[in-house]
Amino acid sequence: MSKRLLAVLLFLGVTAIAAELTSTTSDPMATAANELLASLSEEQRDRCAYPFDDAERRHWQAAPMGDAGIRLDTLSEAQQAQVRALLKSVLSSDGLATVDGVRVLEGILVAMEKERGQVSRFHGPGRYFVTVYGDPSTQAAWGWRLEGHHLSMTFTCVNDRWTAHGPLFVGSQPAHVHGGKHDGTRLLGKKDDDVRTLFASLDAAQSAKATDQGDIPGNILLAPGEDQGFDEPGGIVASDLTSEQREALQKALFDWASWLRPDLAQREKQRMKRGLDQTRLLWRGGTGIDAPHYWRIVGPHFAIEYAAPERDPDHVHALWRDIENDFGGNLLKRHLELDHGDR
Repeated sequence: MSKRLLAVLLFLGVTAIAAELTSTTSDPMATAANELLASLSEEQRDRCAYPFDDAERRHWQAAPMGDAGIRLDTLSEAQQAQVRALLKSVLSSDGLATVDGVRVLEGILVAMEKERGQVSRFHGPGRYFVTVYGDPSTQAAWGWRLEGHHLSMTFTCVNDRWTAHGPLFVGSQPAHVHGGKHDGTRLLGKKDDDVRTLFASLDAAQSAKATDQGDIPGNILLAPGEDQGFDEPGGIVASDLTSEQREALQKALFDWASWLRPDLAQREKQRMKRGLDQTRLLWRGGTGIDAPHYWRIVGPHFAIEYAAPERDPDHVHALWRDIENDFGGNLLKRHLELDHGDR
């Protein structure tokens, strides 16, 4: 194959990907990140800003260890507003409400610990850290992360054209609030209920395929450091569902995409829809709202997990991973092929 033909094929391949993904030439996320960085002191920037290729970028966690980033409750009100603007540049109102809900639950958790006579050194609505990787104003690739207890959201922008999300982790403790001002709150309840309703609609043969008799995991399985996805996802494949059940599965998936701003959500919905018939659902455990259970939905390019473990089903973890594009993944590869000729 001639070099000219290879170059044409590479160009066409990347052009197809670019058409699929959302254009971010005037990326509001970059604008918001630059304004946040400009508002920080030199000391704060040293804490907040990392090179894009720093290993820390892939070191996501589900807890506020404070290894990187600047803590929200150390920022001024104006700077916290800048962080809010950064979140609004990539999340929908539903996504913002989820972030807010996690922090509300942190306040409830602190109050519960106080009632037990415990001093809360680990939890709290201010123990969240924002980190920027790379320079949003000059570099072809950059990203940022917001992270703390029960929240880790990573976003990557490549060449001001393509935006990737993931890993995207959300936890809820309590999973179901009983009593007080927030009585009845189930932060992740709708997402869990969507899948529970779908599972309940399966007939005996379908349910046998979907149900895994193994132990309920004590946590999500694609945790930090587990980046390869599932070799054997198990469960029932969507092509074995009725048309109504496939619609219910698609609805459940689309609800996860609703966390993103509309253009990014639409991109994810299109990708989910294209791979729907190859998508699998697996369920373990009980089907009651507060029962210990685990489920996962695994498609050609993504995996979504929900874990309410035996030891404490009121403490749930949920995770959405884009196996192709977590941390920028294939987007960075395509960028190198297009702009730098790497093979």
